[in-house]
Amino acid sequence: MLFLSLLSRVAVGGVLIAMPVTVWAQATPTDPSTELSLDAEGRADASPDTFTATLFAQATSASLSTAQGTLNTMVDRAMTTAKGHPGIDVTRAEYEASQNTDKPAHWVAQQTIRIRSTGQKDDGKVVLETVAALQAQGLGVSGLDWSISPEHRDALVATARLNAIHALQAQARAAAEALGLHVVRFKTVNLATSGGFRPQVMMAARFASPQSTPQTQDVQVTASGTAILAP
Repeated sequence: MLFLSLLSRVAVGGVLIAMPVTVWAQATPTDPSTELSLDAEGRADASPDTFTATLFAQATSASLSTAQGTLNTMVDRAMTTAKGHPGIDVTRAEYEASQNTDKPAHWVAQQTIRIRSTGQKDDGKVVLETVAALQAQGLGVSGLDWSISPEHRDALVATARLNAIHALQAQARAAAEALGLHVVRFKTVNLATSGGFRPQVMMAARFASPQSTPQTQDVQVTASGTAILAP
């Protein structure tokens, strides 16, 4: 406790009189807290739940209109066949037509069809069965890939973030205990997502019998922060 002696001047009858005044003030103690910087990681993994097959139909003719007509017939038939299989989503994609000037000159028309599984735990069996049926109709396969649906991906990222935060808290508590202190709060916390969900791409030759098995994918979140420790 600090004691301070001051002189206070008061006017009495037009005359200034100096009067001693004693006041006291509480001293501000030194902040005993400690700042501790920490880093931790959180992970979450899952098997891909969406299987996509990319196929193409192709027709050639000396006449562009004939090539287009043949292609349209192939694609219409393929779409009808694919839509007869439950649990998949079928879409027409890119279309292109080009002229080949090699003798004899001819036109090539081509269109892409994509087939995607829609079940949350689909193993790709229905997609592969559909692919086999379309290959029998003359379509080629340009790609097969497993991926994680956006809904599933968001849930995994959220889980990885929580795991990273919990790991950061555990490190702070362990460090505080070793130092004979306790965690007051976190001054700062930063989260960064790394890794990711890259589609597992597999190429399939035309008229091949494609097979595919999903592999587990994971996401990693790094948490860094500053914890305030005190006695």
